[in-house]
Amino acid sequence: MNNIKRREALKRTSYIMGGTLAAPTILGLLNGCSAQPGLKWDPVFFTEDQARLVTRLADIILPKTDSPGATELGVPKFIEDIVSRVMEDKDREAFMSGLNEFEQESERQAGRKFNDLDEDEQLSFVTSQHVLIEGKKDLEEEDRPFIWKIKELIIAGYCTTEGGMTKILQYVAIPTEYKACISLEEAGGKTWAT
Repeated sequence: MNNIKRREALKRTSYIMGGTLAAPTILGLLNGCSAQPGLKWDPVFFTEDQARLVTRLADIILPKTDSPGATELGVPKFIEDIVSRVMEDKDREAFMSGLNEFEQESERQAGRKFNDLDEDEQLSFVTSQHVLIEGKKDLEEEDRPFIWKIKELIIAGYCTTEGGMTKILQYVAIPTEYKACISLEEAGGKTWAT
């Protein structure tokens, strides 16, 4: 059996997943973008307010528990790299427009910018945005709401880190055997890192 290179394996995985990851996210992963650990992050593309908003969303969607949180693993920087260096112009414009609309909706609903809300208000607002998209699984990529796009990038960034792969996913650096068609419990109870 021929060895499969990482990029080809990721492509095949995305096909198996039924294209659930958006094209810009897949492209970023194929280009080798991965989150780098670090709590300090100096934005280059995002404004400081946008960087704080993305960082806070990462903390809300994948907070630190008994495993590291998204911010701790460098996911906000990963998102900036994907948006600024990988996305095509139209995708970048759509993402930035969504980010601005997210902020405007926060001002409409809560009377303040997202970064000015306290933690409970931020969580409540993100939850309200997420509730709006429940049951809308068949939307075309360009019609997906911003909360889906940012959530997808946060999860993809998290799962590309060493911490994400080894703490959350099941990871074996050098797999020695292949078992087809086994249950998740037989596989150790975790999805495999690729």
